[in-house]
Amino acid sequence: MMQSRILPPILFILTLVFVLSSCGKSKSDTARSSLPPYQSQVKLEDAITDQGCLSLPKLFEGIHRLDPDLPLVKIPTAISFDSDAAIRENFKRLTAYGQLHVTSSTVSSMQSLPVVSQEGCDKVIITAVDGTTQDFTVKSSARESLVAEAEDGSRIEYLWLSPQRIQAKTRFLAYDQPCTSGDKPVLVSVTKIFDWSGAGIPASVPVSGSPLSIDPSFLALAAQAVGDSADALSEGGQLDLAKLAAMVAKPPKPEMISCGIVDPAPDPTPDPTPPPNPLPTPDPDDPDHPNHGGGGDSTPGPVH
Repeated sequence: MMQSRILPPILFILTLVFVLSSCGKSKSDTARSSLPPYQSQVKLEDAITDQGCLSLPKLFEGIHRLDPDLPLVKIPTAISFDSDAAIRENFKRLTAYGQLHVTSSTVSSMQSLPVVSQEGCDKVIITAVDGTTQDFTVKSSARESLVAEAEDGSRIEYLWLSPQRIQAKTRFLAYDQPCTSGDKPVLVSVTKIFDWSGAGIPASVPVSGSPLSIDPSFLALAAQAVGDSADALSEGGQLDLAKLAAMVAKPPKPEMISCGIVDPAPDPTPDPTPPPNPLPTPDPDDPDHPNHGGGGDSTPGPVH
């Protein structure tokens, strides 16, 4: 079965570290032995560069000092797509479906952070596990936020919302292969909220006007991937997260993962009209039948 293939670059590690569990716990414990006691907050004043903008290395250091057992909630809130070529709607739907999962874990799941260095408010350098690096030029910055972009169009955006909540937005390169020919990438941007306040997954979030509100177009794309309507998820200005979880737990429609090519299903209703009989069987009770009244073989035969 053909499927769209998404190939994120090095920056996608920044998204994965907030999803995958921390590995090498003994090393992590050793590294923390020289740090102050565990914290429950990341203070903004501890994550500022000397030039007055948000420092990703300091922000990540603050996250690393959090109690690893603190409950963590991750809520995806927005998705967008950009490309020089046409983008298939089913590619958008399947990608949105794969990203729209509200999850609950612990802070330990986002503490395996990549090596990040920063040159003032001008440049961010990310080093992958294999030693390769990617440079990001800072496009905008403030005390609470930083936006940086690489030459290939990849982008990272971090926003400090409170001592127990941050917003992370990553833009990565994806390829809709084999469904789309050529090497034109699709730039996929995904925004997520990370909250370690301990409140857990809320029963609902406001439809609009809150950092936790999920963009309606994000909901619509994911709903279309499974053949549902996003309208059924909300009531009274609140988005029901239990209903959302049930929706994204459904399998995607076959055309979502087969480049839109689906064999037509057989017609379950049989044709009520029987086919014509080219050789009708004579009725033995017919007076013209050769065996009429003889009580013998009713199989048609020659007249004697």
